[in-house]
Amino acid sequence: MASMDTQLNRGPDQNSAERSSPSRQFDSQSLEESVETQKKELGERNSNTIDTMLELVLSYRFDGRLEEAETLTRNIIQIRREDLGETHRDTLVSITKLAEIYAELGREIEAEKLQLNVLEARRKVLGELDEDTIDSMEQLAIWYQNRGEYHNQKRDLDKSEELYQMVLKSNTTIHGQGHEITFESSTNLAGIYRLQGRLDEAKKLQTGIVEKSKTVLGLEHTSTAVSIEELARINHAQNRIESAKLLQKQAIDIYKATVGDKHPLTEEAEGEFIRICQS
Repeated sequence: MASMDTQLNRGPDQNSAERSSPSRQFDSQSLEESVETQKKELGERNSNTIDTMLELVLSYRFDGRLEEAETLTRNIIQIRREDLGETHRDTLVSITKLAEIYAELGREIEAEKLQLNVLEARRKVLGELDEDTIDSMEQLAIWYQNRGEYHNQKRDLDKSEELYQMVLKSNTTIHGQGHEITFESSTNLAGIYRLQGRLDEAKKLQTGIVEKSKTVLGLEHTSTAVSIEELARINHAQNRIESAKLLQKQAIDIYKATVGDKHPLTEEAEGEFIRICQS
């Protein structure tokens, strides 16, 4: 499961190397120049101008220039509100990006409020089964999960569980029980059970997912490896170290066969294997 740093809270201190890179600085500078040129030639509200502004926001965030990213994102939201409406799909996407920036700035309460507002709007306008609505539920679930795990807060883990249950229900309705996306949703739910200390429930759920994933997707599939890794974590939490090691090694072998030795998935799995061995 994703960590807080990789989801909504990747702070500026974690990217000092990228910020100091001349090529990254040039990218931001080049994009700033492109935005100004497009504003003059096409107008600030032109879709091409806005697309370039969005690229500049990403560049600012990558460089750790979060205040500038916030200001520009607010500008984009204002334009989209005026031109498209408060609940338009593109407006809501922009508001979600602002929530991510707030989280990166450590403004958790503001980030949570925006994410909840976006989820409510998407439910009303797009419906429970729209992919954007499901994405909102999943991102909030991840956010609560990370905060609950980091601060050891049962309330946040319970909120995360509720949202993951909704995501699983929606994905099962859309894709069926035997789909890769449904397997991933089930794995996320099993991970929450593990963090809540409900290890027997977690193991029962995840064992079934691993077997289904092997049958439907095959052994040489990254989603199968992801499900096996979660089962390894559950075994580790149960202090079944040898079982955890065997499962983690199996996941590593799948990653090596599918994405290669040097892929981040492989390297992260190998790091987890070392942690299991040292426990």
